[in-house]
Amino acid sequence: MDVLIGKFKVTNTNGQILFDNTSISDDDAKIIGGKIFSPNSTKYSLGYIDEEICGMNGLIMIYFTDSTKTKLNWKFSDMTDVITSDCPYYNANPFPEPLPKNIILTKQ
Repeated sequence: MDVLIGKFKVTNTNGQILFDNTSISDDDAKIIGGKIFSPNSTKYSLGYIDEEICGMNGLIMIYFTDSTKTKLNWKFSDMTDVITSDCPYYNANPFPEPLPKNIILTKQ
């Protein structure tokens, strides 16, 4: 059984770090999963839960888009239901969005 663990850093176009959790332990990772979603083992689902951002949670689907496996399609669906008034981002505009919704990651 394999388990994928994800940590990430978000920067703006000027290189300013907006969010960084790359130094946390694997046990505290916000992205975890490893469920094979398709019969031929080409699509995987990962869960995302971030208590620091008001319990934001969702599902990430990843799959390779080419036979050389150099491009990985990433789709994030935010499934956060309720933001309560005790959340530090309760009325934030814009609300933090640490993960992209739909991108292609290219192996470098």
